[in-house]
Amino acid sequence: MTMRFPGRCTVCNKTVQAGETGLWLKGVGVKHERCGEQTRIPCIVCGKPAGCNNCEMADACDIESVSPLCICPRCDSIELYQKAVASKFPAILKSSSDE
Repeated sequence: MTMRFPGRCTVCNKTVQAGETGLWLKGVGVKHERCGEQTRIPCIVCGKPAGCNNCEMADACDIESVSPLCICPRCDSIELYQKAVASKFPAILKSSSDE
């Protein structure tokens, strides 16, 4: 729908301008049309959205193969990441240590 008023996108947190095409649901909020089409990938550490819209690897990312291993900016710590991967995907670390 064409937005009659500006609003803050619930996905990327940027402004959806009046006159711009977007998605709106009463009680939920507004999204850019492109943000509504994107897959929301959970952070491997905390489970919240990983923030694909703002990721520096977005252009080169293969969501289908990488998504279980994404991390959000809030949890961006190698120690947290290694612990989460080890607990959720123990075979990955075992096979890399066998080499």
